[in-house]
Amino acid sequence: MILYTAMGDSTTAGMSATTPMLAYPSRIVQGLKERGRAAELRVIAQNGWTSSALAAVTPQAQGVLRSSTTVTIWIGGNDLLQAAAGIVTSGQPVQTAIGGLLATYNSNLERIVTTVRQNSKARIILCTQFNPFPNSPVAVEGIAALNRVTAQTAKRLGTGLAPLHNWFEGSQPALVDGYGTGRIEDALRPFRRPIHPNNAGHALIARNLASYIR
Repeated sequence: MILYTAMGDSTTAGMSATTPMLAYPSRIVQGLKERGRAAELRVIAQNGWTSSALAAVTPQAQGVLRSSTTVTIWIGGNDLLQAAAGIVTSGQPVQTAIGGLLATYNSNLERIVTTVRQNSKARIILCTQFNPFPNSPVAVEGIAALNRVTAQTAKRLGTGLAPLHNWFEGSQPALVDGYGTGRIEDALRPFRRPIHPNNAGHALIARNLASYIR
C-alpha cells in the first residue's frame, strides 16, 4: 500500500485546480490506482500557510505520518510573498528583505523534516518553487535564493529533491492561473493573483512528481 502525504500551502491544497481531483496530489494517487497500485492520499496543507505555520502543525500529524510511505514538502511561497510586498513598496534591496526570511525558512524546513523522520520511515521529497514572475529580476533573485536553501537542506539532511522550478521554466504563461505580465507587481492584485498552477500546471507537476512516490 502506498500512502502518499502531501504537505504544503495553497497549491498543495488544490488552489486554482477547477476541482479537487485535478489538484496534483489527487492526480498522482489516481494515476497510481490506474496502474494497479493500491494507494491513498493524505494532505496537510492550507491556503496562506508559511513554512512557520507548517512547522507548527507537523507535530500534530503524527498518526498520518506514521503510516506514510512518501512525504512531499512544498512550502515557502508565502514566505517570499510577504517579503516581496516590502520590496515592491519600499524599494529595499532583495538581500536585505529576504536575508532573515531565508534563515527562518531554513530553520523551519529542518524542523519539518526532523519531525517527519521522528514519526515516520517515509521517503521525504523537498520541492523547489517555480517562478510565476519570470519578468521581474526581484522574483528571479528571490526564488533562486529560496531554492538554493531548499537544495542545500535536501543535501544536508539526505532527502530527495524535486526541481519544480525547472519543470515550469519558460512555460509559465501556459501553466500559471491568471498569468499577466509576469512581473511581481501582479501579485498585488486584490483578486486572482497569478501565483498558482492552473489545471495544466497541476497536471505537469503530477506527471513529474509521480516518479518520486514510492
